[in-house]
Amino acid sequence: MVCRTTFDLSVVARERRQRMHARLQRIIGASAWLVTCAILIVSCALIFQYMWRIKTPRYLLLGALQPGVQELAFEIPKGDHYHIVIGVPKSEHGKTQVYGIISLKSGSNLITEFNFDTATCAEGNWLDRENLTSFVVTLPRNGTQQTLDGWLANRSSISANIEANGTNVTVASFWLYYLE
Repeated sequence: MVCRTTFDLSVVARERRQRMHARLQRIIGASAWLVTCAILIVSCALIFQYMWRIKTPRYLLLGALQPGVQELAFEIPKGDHYHIVIGVPKSEHGKTQVYGIISLKSGSNLITEFNFDTATCAEGNWLDRENLTSFVVTLPRNGTQQTLDGWLANRSSISANIEANGTNVTVASFWLYYLE
């Protein structure tokens, strides 16, 4: 009987260890699951917070350029970081130079006026989807950046008087580029 009691005690002790081990595994499994869920929730929150801060670039065709003076009226879209861009077809890139004066008005009030020349404007890929080379009028290469945000932010409609001259002006187009 002594052997049997010893055997019974060792079996009981083994079963107790197995139960403790099983509990420990459940606790570790539940903890790992909770930590994984917490990391996933925090990661998603950070991703969504970052996504709401990202602004989408948009562009709005205001009209085709013509030699001489022309007036284009347009509604200001909701956004910021406004830039005026002259688009030239990629096939006409080396053959076209456009220069002149742009006057932005709100009603009869002059907001701003500036000279432009595609030879001195920053060239960009902003209108690649339209198969155009873009010349950013408000970002001259050898000058100061023209910020239009302060002038366009609280207005609903603007008219632009454009006096355009140069070579092959009729292939160029006038765009408003902004972030929404």
